[in-house]
Amino acid sequence: MRLRIASPKKISSPLSRYKQDLLSLEEAARYLNVSKSTLFRWRSQMIGPRSFLLGGRVRFRLSELDAFVARSEASGT
Repeated sequence: MRLRIASPKKISSPLSRYKQDLLSLEEAARYLNVSKSTLFRWRSQMIGPRSFLLGGRVRFRLSELDAFVARSEASGT
């Protein structure tokens, strides 16, 4: 009988799913189809999607980006 060891890619932990929901400034800008400078300006003016620092780097939750889009649609901006 052979023992099979699952590859690390097939093991899904809560932490790996959590990391997938976090986007960098560049990824968030691409997701929203805006430039990095626009997203950075929105962040500094506190008018864009909510973000936070993690390890000294700006991160956005995917759910926050979707909520920002929904708020923008509702307000007509």
